[in-house]
Amino acid sequence: MNVPFANENDLCAVLEHRLDRLLGRSSSEQHAQTLRERSVGQVIPDLLYIRVDQPGQTDRIRGLSSIEASIVAILLAGKPLRLSAIARQLYSRAERVAPRLRLLEKRGILESVEGGAYCLRSDLNWWSVHVIAVEAKLRRWREALQQAVSYLTFANQAYLALPANVVDGNDDLVAAAETARVGVIAVGENDAALAREAPYQDARSADRVWLLSRIVGLPVPSRPSQASTAPQRISGTPAAIRVDDWSLYAG
Repeated sequence: MNVPFANENDLCAVLEHRLDRLLGRSSSEQHAQTLRERSVGQVIPDLLYIRVDQPGQTDRIRGLSSIEASIVAILLAGKPLRLSAIARQLYSRAERVAPRLRLLEKRGILESVEGGAYCLRSDLNWWSVHVIAVEAKLRRWREALQQAVSYLTFANQAYLALPANVVDGNDDLVAAAETARVGVIAVGENDAALAREAPYQDARSADRVWLLSRIVGLPVPSRPSQASTAPQRISGTPAAIRVDDWSLYAG
């Protein structure tokens, strides 16, 4: 079967300019951006489409480390936890996790509650962030489907993008995508269309928290703490090789 693209980059170039129309903004109050081959943890989606409701403020908390993102993700369940419980879930020592908890508290993300436990600040001004990850392939759709499924740890939706003539009439592909809860995009030489819309899912992993802190920032509390929450410089080092962060898990 001939496909109209020389390689996957050519397919992505066509698709990238049509994501707003396919997946895009429902109102002028939303902002969207597309990222090519942005690493998230151990994976690299071909495209990330991130849609954000405008929060009405420009200051955001940026640049969490991997260990800090992991702490936030643990507390997203809503249950206050003590230092020892957090350290146990991180497979680390309490004395190594404690400084990060204090830093997150100073930055206005966490607060200490009765009994020495920690929880996320109840007055954090959270807004809606929608993350969509896309895996592109020219033919090997089964391999691409497995990769797309892995993106659901941090994305609200995952899509498999293939040439339109690979998608057309491919009942096995559509059935497998439905089972995997992944959407399908059929890409032509000059256009793209949804062959199957991906279902929405909630995602609360450490990789998602890390991604949002690096790309759009986390919301500043409506009642700022005394500590500064000014944005920090964002490191360009991929999450997978930030040894200084993950060294806290040793021991």
